[in-house]
Order: sequence, then C-alpha cells, then structure tokens
Amino acid sequence: MGDQPGPGDSFRTGVIQDISDQKERKRVMARAQDAQKLESLGLLAGGVTHDFNNLLSGILGNADLALIDTSNQGAVEERLADIIQAAKKAADLTRQLLALLGQRPLRHQGDQSIRPRA
Repeated sequence: MGDQPGPGDSFRTGVIQDISDQKERKRVMARAQDAQKLESLGLLAGGVTHDFNNLLSGILGNADLALIDTSNQGAVEERLADIIQAAKKAADLTRQLLALLGQRPLRHQGDQSIRPRA
C-alpha cells in the first residue's frame, strides 16, 4: 500500500513538473532579456565612443591649428571658440550619460576657463 502509487500521485507529479517547467521558462526568458540589455548597452557604448572621438578630434584639431597660426589673432580666437564649444558638448554628453546611469554629475564650479595673467 505505501510503496504502490495511489490515484493522487500522478496529479502531484504533473503539478511538480508544471511548476518546474514554468521556473525554467522564467530563467530562460531572464537570460534572454539580460543578453538583449547587454547588446543594447554595447550599441550605446559604441555610439558614445564615436561621439566622444568626434568631439576630441575637433578639440585637438582646432588646438593644433591655433598653435600653427598664432600670427593671426582672429583665427586663433575662432579656433579657441570652436574648442570651447566642442568641450561644452563633451561635458553635456557626459551629463547625459550620468543621468542615464542614475548618477549625478559633479557640480560646475563656476567659470573654469583659463585666462592669461595681466
């Protein structure tokens, strides 16, 4: 009597199997979602890297041109204005990334520009 299956045993086995199947489906779905999140993060990182590279190229290129053409004050000022604009865009991109990550950017400490001594 105790060793032989009773009428309720197949029901219990079916319920246990169904619960196990549901748990496995949830695990598989969670892994798929994690993989999709990682793929999205990789695409985002690639785009951000590309944007930063473009900004830094503009900053460095304009700085090089400003150094080459120091005799023309107007051209130097124009290059420096371009450098400042690109740096501000890079800072804005950084703030957006920090917001996306749920972090706060460092507070701006006033005017950080370097001025020649009088």
